[in-house]
Amino acid sequence: MDMETRELVLVDVEHKKQYKLMLSVEDHARATQDMAFASTLLQHAVINGMHNNATEDHTDSAADVEAAVHDNPTEGYTEPTSPQSGYDRVKAYKKENLEDIKRKITEGCSKRSIAREMGINEATLRKRLKCGTIPKSLGRFRSDIPENMEIELAQQVRDLDSRFYGITKKNLQIAAFKFAQVNNIQHRFNKITKMAGPSWIKGFCHRHNISLRQPEKCAMGRIMGFNKVQVNRFYENLKILYEKRKYIASSVYNMDETGLSTVPNKLPKVLSSKGKKLVGKVASADRGQLVTAVCCMSATGTYIPPAMIFPRKRMKEELFLNAPTGTYKMVSESGFINTELFCQWLVHFKNCTKPSAENPILLILDNHSSHRDLQAIQYCRENHIDLLSLPPHASHKMQPLDVGFFGPLKNSYSRECDKWMTNNPGKVITQIQVAGLFNIAYTTVANIQKAENSFKATGIYPYNPDKFDDLDFAPSLVTDFPTSSNTNENNVTEAMEQNVIINTVLSNNQPNEEISEAELSIPLDITPPPVSNDVMHVTPSLDIINRVEENYFNQSIPVSDILPLPQIQDKPNRCKSRSQKSEILSSTPFKNELEELVQAKTTKQERKADKMKRKLVVSSSGSGTSRKQQKKKHNDKDEKDVSCPGCGELYSKSQDDWIKCSECNKWWEESYLCRWSFEGVTLLLNLYGEKQDVLVKGKVKQKAFWNSIAELMAKHGYTYTASQCKTKLATLKRQYKKVKDHNKVSGNDRKDWPYLEAMDEIFSSQPWLVPVSLASSSSASVNSAASSSSTSTSITPSTSATCAIANKNSPKTEGKKKQSPKKNRKLVDILNKLREDKEKHHKERMEKSTEALSLLRTLVDNISKK
Repeated sequence: MDMETRELVLVDVEHKKQYKLMLSVEDHARATQDMAFASTLLQHAVINGMHNNATEDHTDSAADVEAAVHDNPTEGYTEPTSPQSGYDRVKAYKKENLEDIKRKITEGCSKRSIAREMGINEATLRKRLKCGTIPKSLGRFRSDIPENMEIELAQQVRDLDSRFYGITKKNLQIAAFKFAQVNNIQHRFNKITKMAGPSWIKGFCHRHNISLRQPEKCAMGRIMGFNKVQVNRFYENLKILYEKRKYIASSVYNMDETGLSTVPNKLPKVLSSKGKKLVGKVASADRGQLVTAVCCMSATGTYIPPAMIFPRKRMKEELFLNAPTGTYKMVSESGFINTELFCQWLVHFKNCTKPSAENPILLILDNHSSHRDLQAIQYCRENHIDLLSLPPHASHKMQPLDVGFFGPLKNSYSRECDKWMTNNPGKVITQIQVAGLFNIAYTTVANIQKAENSFKATGIYPYNPDKFDDLDFAPSLVTDFPTSSNTNENNVTEAMEQNVIINTVLSNNQPNEEISEAELSIPLDITPPPVSNDVMHVTPSLDIINRVEENYFNQSIPVSDILPLPQIQDKPNRCKSRSQKSEILSSTPFKNELEELVQAKTTKQERKADKMKRKLVVSSSGSGTSRKQQKKKHNDKDEKDVSCPGCGELYSKSQDDWIKCSECNKWWEESYLCRWSFEGVTLLLNLYGEKQDVLVKGKVKQKAFWNSIAELMAKHGYTYTASQCKTKLATLKRQYKKVKDHNKVSGNDRKDWPYLEAMDEIFSSQPWLVPVSLASSSSASVNSAASSSSTSTSITPSTSATCAIANKNSPKTEGKKKQSPKKNRKLVDILNKLREDKEKHHKERMEKSTEALSLLRTLVDNISKK
């Protein structure tokens, strides 16, 4: 009895093909309800359709289908060949492969099994065996760029990507067009846009397993810092400590800090409508407040209770509510760790790990300045803690916490923040909630497996110095410079290859013909550039000439000329700061070096403080410069230190101020210039008192006046310049005014000064000491000094106390206009009239007050009588 069957149509959407199967009623019902069973039937239909070279009706029982797929579910199935996947088909029909297929057939293997094993079509295999030919092309498809050049281009793209200078899709299209043009390759690229087409890019990426990716930012410091030399130095230091201390896995720790913000950077994905331009998610603020968490774990998964640093000046217990158990509480103004807090954390670390001489502890950390403190290093040496620093800018690959712990911790913390915002609508996350959210995330992530995998991934424990290969160090090659030895060895050859130019074309029939000097643009005996004595001077050989000739006449231009690998040309001019590297921080050599640096820094600060006390003065002409400015300008070895022409004291050893004379253009020690004796000052005052009328009346200029004073002083045996005399008198004037102002105040003790009487005789009536006129509301008259207006043009004192030269900003006394007598008389009349009006109004007010008082007395008397 025939079994009742039903037709089932299966459609392969991906390859746009249709398959018809005749199944029993039960299998048909099962296929319509069970999608997994239907997929199994479709896979079996595709396999049979490919092998039988037909897609027509094919009937199999469900049991046969399941058995066939279960035995070999994917064998024999290959996607339809396309121009992009044709290279595998060419490789399958090579001469060696055909001979191997014939040998297998003679051994008893079927052609179907061989086709399945090789992943090719059985019908095509039969055709090749019958014809005995090998395909030379892929039909009508032809690549615009030959296979060998395309491989070279693909390798250049990978090299650029390995150095973190990956090329974009558009730049690759432009480069492919240029590459085909310069090598005279017939192509079908667009000559208007001068770019390869999108179909070529798609096929190129498919053939060479290249895809378009979104890169992540990597700072130049990390690219330069993670290099082979620095990494090898770290593993060498680690090996020294392992061999010396014999650490066990539970004694190897890693410590680092991470930031926790009230506004996480990463938000979870949410469901939204398709095509919506902006999908929002609520957050606490635009910018969050940063809290630092200090984490530490060992290679066996032991976690030290974390520390939290809040940006505050005073401790507040509410901030650590619901924090992880045993959290060490710290605060700082910035919220970041510093030297003082790191020393406090080391005490917390020591109390948790209990290091001893029998069981020392290794602590691996980065090169932050707070970790390289002398006080912290001394504490670790005393408590059997060894400190090993990582290479600079390499923590993203070599620090276990950064590699395998902080990433999951931040993601978990972001999820907890999002949950809190969802459960508390209308509220925001503040510093008080950070500790509780961090506790949940930290408890979830801190497990043994993550710690072990993190230390293993960095090669720290178990010890694996070969963890990173040349591909990991490829980005650092961009900023590498050749060593001096390599440069000296290769400079001669490079100079010859660059200078030798072939002028004639050699015939292919005469490959061994010698080249004469006339055929070159320059003679053969090229003089190489100067090199060191240990490098031999050589002359160009025939091998070099042949190599240059081959490169010159080769029509194929390499892709490196179109897409050159990035390489720094000139060393950047950076400040000469101390470069950091991996160090055993707790070692004696590093401790001694750090002590020297601290001592040098202290000495430098003391010298700077001393120099700040020295006031360098600019000359009155405006052309004078300070000692520091002159030192930078001239940069002369002889001017690094000078001596005072008077006393011979060196500038570097002097503790006094130095000033520059505008006449002799030399630097003088101020203490020497100001060594005036009592007799010298008295003589200066007497001479000025005798000559001041000439200066006040404007009969002589100030320069000539002070020159005459200096000459008179020299006749009496006192050798002072005119500027020194003028400066000394200005200093005496200021001191005189201070003493007079002090003595005027009621209650002050009277000050005595040796020159007080002499100064009173000269300056007691000067306007800068006694006002010209004084108006008072309580006095009955105005003290007018109109008669003294003719003497109001006194010399204004200089504003500099320690300068041997005049200040250019001091007011000039020459040419000052005198007030006319008419203006003075008018001023006196106005003041007298104001005084009279005031007295008149005062009298009127007094009369009214008297009348009011008399009336009041009369009223009081009348009331008392009644």
